[in-house]
Amino acid sequence: MTLKDLIIPFFTILVVILQSLFSLVSKWIDVTQKKEDHKQELRTIHFNRKIEVGEILIGRWTLLIRNLDNITSFFKKFDLRYYADVELYNAAADKQIAMNQKIDEFVLSDKNYFYAYFDDTVMNITGITEASSSMAKHRELLLAIMNKRVMLGIIDDEDDEGKQEVWEMMRDYDKALKDFLQDGRTLKAQYKNCCTAVRKELEP
Repeated sequence: MTLKDLIIPFFTILVVILQSLFSLVSKWIDVTQKKEDHKQELRTIHFNRKIEVGEILIGRWTLLIRNLDNITSFFKKFDLRYYADVELYNAAADKQIAMNQKIDEFVLSDKNYFYAYFDDTVMNITGITEASSSMAKHRELLLAIMNKRVMLGIIDDEDDEGKQEVWEMMRDYDKALKDFLQDGRTLKAQYKNCCTAVRKELEP
């Protein structure tokens, strides 16, 4: 057997081996690329979903800010020197209850899926809950004073005792209103900060 007889089979085997290796490498590259494409697709879906959730969050927070403006405006306009309208008081109480329900449903709901996309540093649930609870406390105090004024009714000019009682109510109301408005400013700032944080998270 000559050297030529050995070389030809050797190169034939080498070509087969190289072809097999090339085929394996090609398949590995193809599988790797498909995995990367799938990951990229999932990242795109996740980010698009995050944008949708972010838009919902900003929309809800903006709505809550407007509700805060409406409610604080009402309490600021309420004047205890005059006879408090029962219907006006009831409307205020109903509005407060509705607002609290919206906040509770949004912040405390166990169906809240926003945490899948934004952590507490963005959502700031702790700060919002604290400010909301403090505001609710002062709101209930304001409503209680308003209710007391409604029950007192119209005060005659000769009723010094009634006038004194109204003056004490006004003093307590002004103090509670000051705290309530501060809570409102704090809560609005919390919501606005959250909106800014979400927008930053969604930057490309």
